Amino acid sequence: MATFSVVSCGFAPARLAAHPAHQQVRELPDPTAPDFLQLGRALVEQLPKDQPILLVHGGRREQNRKVGVLRALSRGRSVVGVSQRVPPTGLAARATWLSTLADRRVPASLAIGHLERHGSVLPTVAAISSAAGLDVPGVKLRHHAMSWIPTVCFGVAIAGEVKIGNGNPGVTFPDEPADRVVDGTPSFENKVNFHSPQPGETVELPNVAQGAKWWGRARYYEQTFVPRDILNTLRLISQERFGRCPQCGGVASGSCPFCSAREEVAV
Repeated sequence: MATFSVVSCGFAPARLAAHPAHQQVRELPDPTAPDFLQLGRALVEQLPKDQPILLVHGGRREQNRKVGVLRALSRGRSVVGVSQRVPPTGLAARATWLSTLADRRVPASLAIGHLERHGSVLPTVAAISSAAGLDVPGVKLRHHAMSWIPTVCFGVAIAGEVKIGNGNPGVTFPDEPADRVVDGTPSFENKVNFHSPQPGETVELPNVAQGAKWWGRARYYEQTFVPRDILNTLRLISQERFGRCPQCGGVASGSCPFCSAREEVAV
């Protein structure tokens, strides 16, 4: 039995054979959709009442607001939004990754905290034709200027922080087997100057419109790497100091994501 439920809001999880728990991820429309609250309330009622519910979404302002409204309407249930400002392949990978942690009996608050502190375990690299419409930190005036040059191709790495460079922006990845979640213009794939040392399965996203919106409608090719072995992550989580939330009693490391109280009782 999983320790928490994962709900993807506006996207589908990465359907990777090495992480079969993705089949347990439930899906809702984007939080900005008119029927999000209605469908969300119905889904919350259907999910096991003894499991916290993690609503994974893209983290834009209106998405945050609507997820907050659904949380407020779900009184008596442990519902929390997991905001991730990453491209669509990164969102799909994170929903699947969280479902695998739930399947391995990791408490919800520890899974959220680990993803926030160690999001680089699921790095995204991309090649884009223009940075002009890219709404992320790190886009400089020179990137806008260079975007007018037809032959320029930008390399982008999102691994804990956003790095933008002309060509390879620089990113490291552990030497271990990893699957890829990919999306974008196939002709741009060879412009991504980064590859996994031990490549595994490759899956494509079903909705290309999401990527086009995230990258500012530039030509792009993005790929997020998902390690096949989750044991290293489980080992890191087991080494973290954690305690009990003084309000809800749940396991927490630092602040409890469900009630924002600091943990105070060591376990």
